[in-house]
Amino acid sequence: MSYLVSQPNEYLKEGIGFISGIYPNYDADKMVDTSSGKYYCLEHILQSTYEIVSRDVWIEMMVFDFLIGNADRHQSNWAILELSGEPWEKREVRKCPLYDNGSSLCCYVNDKQLDRMFGKDAGPFNALVDTKSRSIIRIDGSRKAQPRHREVVKYLLSEYPETHDICVRFIKKLNNDIIDNLVDVYQSEILSLGKNKLIRRFLKRKLEILGELLQGDD
Repeated sequence: MSYLVSQPNEYLKEGIGFISGIYPNYDADKMVDTSSGKYYCLEHILQSTYEIVSRDVWIEMMVFDFLIGNADRHQSNWAILELSGEPWEKREVRKCPLYDNGSSLCCYVNDKQLDRMFGKDAGPFNALVDTKSRSIIRIDGSRKAQPRHREVVKYLLSEYPETHDICVRFIKKLNNDIIDNLVDVYQSEILSLGKNKLIRRFLKRKLEILGELLQGDD
């Protein structure tokens, strides 16, 4: 899937290629740098690409993953596109469209669990959209536990000022009507009515949480 986003004159270089270049003892299977003991984290991404693309690219990616609840943005699920055939110092690069987003948008909720997401008990839905929505990209590489997506965005807002404008852009581009229009495209033969309804609710609540984080509400 990842190799369908590049043009004929472009070379797609996945994240693992950048990380292993800076961290030669990075174990992609265990997702840890065996030299430092640090687990796969934002530091690995920023340190291995800072001379190539702006960190805005990765902040935007992580805010997007917050919105869709992506739990699997591992080191081979992001990339940079390079124009081939040029010397390295003259080689043009651009951010690669995000791909392989399968572990998102309530994908692990089966039909038997759908009723619980709309029941009187708000716990199951809140867990899905917030407390159990976690990022595989850690903000603290010394900790094995994966942070909540909420914690990731809160950290980005506190550490990287440009995160505020990135979040605002997402909120301006998405609203309830736009979400409804996007999900309307998927007929019941492709997406069940129950899952369709859940994804709408999920995305709308994610937008609400993002707005709360921008306002400083925890």
